[in-house]
Amino acid sequence: MTAVPDISGLTALRGRQTRLGPSPSRNALRVAAFTALVGAVFVAGQAPFRHWEALAVAALVRAVGFHGVLSVEGSQILLSSGSGQLFWVDITPSCSSLGPALSLALIVTIMSAGNPASDRVLAGMAGIASIVVGNVVRIGLSVVVGLLAGRVSLVLFHDWVGSTFGFAYTVGGFVLALAVLLRRRKRRREGS
Repeated sequence: MTAVPDISGLTALRGRQTRLGPSPSRNALRVAAFTALVGAVFVAGQAPFRHWEALAVAALVRAVGFHGVLSVEGSQILLSSGSGQLFWVDITPSCSSLGPALSLALIVTIMSAGNPASDRVLAGMAGIASIVVGNVVRIGLSVVVGLLAGRVSLVLFHDWVGSTFGFAYTVGGFVLALAVLLRRRKRRREGS
């Protein structure tokens, strides 16, 4: 058997992106459309997601034995500190994990192009779960500090320790997503 190169076929394919895959402009359009979709989900999902986060934080704080969480209204939590001081804590859009979670979903979707859909979904879900759980824990810790030491301490803890913790779980979510993608790719290569 002999293999002879088909030079005429290569000449016919030169410059024709349709046979070799989507053109760069089509890829850019897909990325722009997905980015717009993620932006729309961010805007539309803010209030319900922040309400869910407030409920999750209240449940977590109560579950670990702090009963100063009196009520949850929308994205606000009513607290009674140890000194009897009542105050509301509001989960603002910048405190919510929806933005970082959607950003990670966008990044994982774009950077993992070419991987099987199951790998992309698993990596995205692992990273997003890390961000959402990390944020609930961060806000929960801030609430506990507020219950123990008052409103000013809650704000100080949230701003200093919480922002560092937020950075750590966001980067951790990205690294986790990347690790899942790379590990699955390695397993596929070893299996073939």
